[in-house]
Amino acid sequence: MANPILIVIAQKLPLAGTATTGGLYLDSPDDCNSDTAHVVHILSYSEFKKFKNWFHIPIESSLYRSLAAHEVAHAISDCNFKLARPTIQAKEYMAYVTMFATMAPAVRARILRKSPGHGYDGDWQMGTTIYMADPMRFGVQAYRHFLKPVNGRSYLHAILDGKVMLE
Repeated sequence: MANPILIVIAQKLPLAGTATTGGLYLDSPDDCNSDTAHVVHILSYSEFKKFKNWFHIPIESSLYRSLAAHEVAHAISDCNFKLARPTIQAKEYMAYVTMFATMAPAVRARILRKSPGHGYDGDWQMGTTIYMADPMRFGVQAYRHFLKPVNGRSYLHAILDGKVMLE
């Protein structure tokens, strides 16, 4: 049975240090073996809009839905990793690819135009430091990496199977 996902809309996220973050999923691998709901926290739309821009474009409702898709992707992928402790870049790759793949095409095109690059060439370019330095750039370049014919769905499976994105 799949775990339920509870989405909590909040005026403030529950952890300190999240002032520039629109959403949060706190993984709990133990929850994967129970009926416990995975909890996703997302700022209210009015609070999220205070960021003014996200991915270098003005915030609008379709971006807000993309934020929700990103956090829900974390909750879904959490119980599907074969590794007990996947890397942060593996978790974020899954969430960003899901977010961009489900995003309104016109919004995705605007973000990609505003964010130059050709996508990562391989795992060696997708380390924790790269992600932490600029999470949004990481997300855009990860999506472009995913779009390359040699990657795609098989790369997502390789991440979940613990074959790539290891430290």
